[in-house]
Amino acid sequence: MISAGHFWRQLHTFGLWGYDPNPWILQMIDPVLPGGRARYLQSRQAQETLHEEFFTSVQQWTVMASLVLIGVSALFVRQGWPHRMLGLTAIIVFVVIANAAVTGVLSNVEDRYQARVIWLVPLLAGICVLEWLDHHPRQDCEEQLP
Repeated sequence: MISAGHFWRQLHTFGLWGYDPNPWILQMIDPVLPGGRARYLQSRQAQETLHEEFFTSVQQWTVMASLVLIGVSALFVRQGWPHRMLGLTAIIVFVVIANAAVTGVLSNVEDRYQARVIWLVPLLAGICVLEWLDHHPRQDCEEQLP
């Protein structure tokens, strides 16, 4: 029961948090990038001035709008989605769910785990729009052709 709860929480937990300066990075930057410590200390991450809250909000609204767009697309496509779209949708749904299951159950619930794959949802929504535009050309363009 606890694992199912972690899975469900992980499925809904994604964000752009946790980019605070990491002491390990500060310790390892000179051996890996000689002379890079000064530039890192001037970065927004080291100064903790990243706009995490704003971009997390943008990400959440984008995912919600994408899910609505995908749902509307699935409902209103008259001839059904092409096989490629169905296959891509199945892969993306599997990856998003499997990622939440593996990370939520075997590790712990953290925003960064689901944020790694959640971008696939807006990608799918964009492809739905392109597919719709491909099958529903504008009337004006067709009328202008000789």
